[in-house]
Amino acid sequence: MKEKIKKRLNTKRKKLIIISSIIIFLFISIFAGKKILASLSYFKIKNIVIEGNSALSRNDVINILQLSNNDNTISFNSKKLEHRFRQTGVVKSIKIFPEFPDTIRVIMRERVPVACIKSFEENDEVFLLVDEEANVISKRFSLNK
Repeated sequence: MKEKIKKRLNTKRKKLIIISSIIIFLFISIFAGKKILASLSYFKIKNIVIEGNSALSRNDVINILQLSNNDNTISFNSKKLEHRFRQTGVVKSIKIFPEFPDTIRVIMRERVPVACIKSFEENDEVFLLVDEEANVISKRFSLNK
């Protein structure tokens, strides 16, 4: 009789240890999993795929991205980078997303100039390149003074 009780206690202890271990593992993976995965070299950004660029060269796009050697696909902030591209004025629409494990894909649509407008600012001749929506793509001052 005592042996049956001991066996039951041992099996209950084993179950309790297993369940506790699973709960601790789940807790750690939920709260620290992203940091742990981000620290692995497997998820470091090694490739950048760029689609739809013609006015911006590959080097221009990489310079705007400003990626460092420590950036990874797990903690990648695409919204911040998309905003940075829109500020250039050349990009009409852009989508940046990670492709796991080590690639970033940049899909963009650039603004296409359809007209050059001659204007004057403070007695200086200015030429504006505009797209079909009348957005100024670039501004150049005349070389003649």
